[in-house]
Amino acid sequence: ALLVGATKGYIQVVETVLRFGANPNLVDLHGLSALYEATRNGHDEVVELLLKYEAKLQMSEAEGAYRACQAVYDRNLVGLRRLLKAGLSVNTGDYDKRRPLHIAAAEGSLACVQVLIEFGADRSLKDRWGKT
Repeated sequence: ALLVGATKGYIQVVETVLRFGANPNLVDLHGLSALYEATRNGHDEVVELLLKYEAKLQMSEAEGAYRACQAVYDRNLVGLRRLLKAGLSVNTGDYDKRRPLHIAAAEGSLACVQVLIEFGADRSLKDRWGKT
């Protein structure tokens, strides 16, 4: 019920099951959490509620890096902000140690760079090739 409610944005369902003790950090068969589903589907009220119950995105660093770097590559500022507000590390790195900030700079996306810096991106982190 929690995962379906979060996916669909049913704030009353999410609030009720959490109040009755649902674990906010369970994942489905695909490894997706209620917080990630609410974030992905743009249900900001549900995200805020889940965060109050200490929900986590429950994704590996590799998955988090992929999601954040893809949002930057797509110039999806709303999606990027949602992921970062939901607790995704702004400095998460992919298999080449590229961070979202590396991708934003390489793509020339000043808006993404600004969002990442606003959320505390470390400008000194180097990728696999020693580049910042």
